[in-house]
Amino acid sequence: MRNYAQILWILALFTFAAPALAWEPEFGTEPTVQGAGMETIEKYDGKLPELFGFAGVQKIVTDEAKAARTKYLAILKETCKTAKCTFTIENDSHFPGPLKYLGYNAVRITYPDGFWIQVSYDVTVLEFQTKKSPLSVYEAYRDILQRDIFDAAKAVGLEPSPKGAGAGHISYDRETSFEGDRLFARNMLVDEANNTFLGEDVLGPAHGNKQNAPGLGLLPKSQQDAFREILKDFDEKPEMTIDELYQAVRDRVYNVTLNPHNNPMMAAKPNKYQAIALWDKRIEDRRYGPATSADDLLAQIRLKRQRLAYIREKKTPIPFKPLVGDASSRPGLWKKYLTEMGEKPQDFNGALFGPFRGTCERMFSKVGKAGRK
Repeated sequence: MRNYAQILWILALFTFAAPALAWEPEFGTEPTVQGAGMETIEKYDGKLPELFGFAGVQKIVTDEAKAARTKYLAILKETCKTAKCTFTIENDSHFPGPLKYLGYNAVRITYPDGFWIQVSYDVTVLEFQTKKSPLSVYEAYRDILQRDIFDAAKAVGLEPSPKGAGAGHISYDRETSFEGDRLFARNMLVDEANNTFLGEDVLGPAHGNKQNAPGLGLLPKSQQDAFREILKDFDEKPEMTIDELYQAVRDRVYNVTLNPHNNPMMAAKPNKYQAIALWDKRIEDRRYGPATSADDLLAQIRLKRQRLAYIREKKTPIPFKPLVGDASSRPGLWKKYLTEMGEKPQDFNGALFGPFRGTCERMFSKVGKAGRK
């Protein structure tokens, strides 16, 4: 009897443990929308901003943005009467915590199973965030994301900016992506740096990305040389941790940014204004333009997941060789990026931005599951 109980316990252990062994990286997303009157950048001025050192800083919460969010939330409140979702007020990372009680906050909409979206502010746009989740969850929520973000926003005159304002950053969780694998974390960082061209009118607008999300291939030679030195140290010192690798990049490479905004708040955060921002628990790819639909959002997430899966299989260090160029005149760059990981270009048209998307839809006209029109 005792042995039988032990067998049952072991079977139960494997039954419940098996799903946990599957590699399921988790992603966060930041779709953005804009409405009439929101596109003009406003800045703080006057004696009080001068006194506290934020004169000239771009306003994140404007009257137009507040009015737009109020209209949007009215739509969601009606939806939630039948969808059984709930509303809570959360801190907005743009502002000190106590300001959430003065309207500088995020409003979170939580669904019965715990998944949530929230809406807050960024310069000239409303910014959504989603609960950190694997791709499979986003796929299951496809219709709800379409209804409660894109359709609800459009109903009150809010749509993703065709110029890319606000962008549409995609983050991937460090723990669930790398699972402590030093080589994987190192190689993914190098791969992101190598493919600088993705920020140049491929995934997002070149002009905006050069200011707010420049790839490492666009940074000065001194920064690229420092990156090579850090990689050499990491490759020669197995005791060097992933945290130490990222901190070295923040300190010695990301201490320079191309962001032109001359104000102390932005100058204090050069790590943020890079194509690939390195945070304590996540990696933020800031090159993406705003998704125009739930299908586009899924294409963006799927693209990142498939690249992670491709790099995960690399068993030796990838060399740092940044690829900079105008893919709009050389679409083969984009095609190679996909085909080398076994993917079809036509399946990822939805992840692309602006005119380059049109080019690829003509070249790769059959749109698959990752990029439906």
